[in-house]
Amino acid sequence: MHHHTSVFSELSDLALAARSRGEFRHQVLQRLSSVIPHELGVFHSAPPVPPGIEPVTLGLSEQANRRLRARWTSQAPDAAGQYRQAESLGPAEGARLFSRLCGELMPGTGALVIPLERGSQVRAWLLLGRKTPVFSESEVDLARLLAPLLSLGDAHPLELPEAVGAALSRREAEIFEYLCRGLRNQDIAEALGTSEYTVRNQLVRLYRKVGVCTRSELVGLASSVIRRATQ
Repeated sequence: MHHHTSVFSELSDLALAARSRGEFRHQVLQRLSSVIPHELGVFHSAPPVPPGIEPVTLGLSEQANRRLRARWTSQAPDAAGQYRQAESLGPAEGARLFSRLCGELMPGTGALVIPLERGSQVRAWLLLGRKTPVFSESEVDLARLLAPLLSLGDAHPLELPEAVGAALSRREAEIFEYLCRGLRNQDIAEALGTSEYTVRNQLVRLYRKVGVCTRSELVGLASSVIRRATQ
């Protein structure tokens, strides 16, 4: 029980610390392996997938990853869309699910399907797979308890790539977050241990990268991203 309690705390910390949705999803797949062991994992947004968002996977071949990207929009709603809460699929049904999504035979692979809802709509699916044993009732119960936390965590990271297709460096993401909190250049410089001059230069590069001209436009963009992520 203590082990399960700790995973709630760790996932909450991950949601707050993650700089991107991809980083959060990758860490979730890694962290869940200690409480719900799995050999395969797919964490991806429900179609239509926002620009700049790629599937986060574990244990898939390079070819299966390519096929997953090509098949996801057409196959995921039918393959996983029937599940409104976490469900365990036996080896035959689980193998069909992964085969349909990845275009690769995976005989004997059971699956755990975890839909993540926001605003009564499924916004993402987390799919776990392993050969033996079949995902147990207690693991399904844990997945159902974790689903709301995972959904909130998945919505939290600021997804600027999702809004404008721009990939930010870690430092640019930090500055962007500080701007969203209303910090001045002097405050940002103190927080980052650098000079105001350096912060100003980084802001100019950030403006160019995301296609805005002023600080207020960047903050407005941030607000729109946050609203869309949490709807």
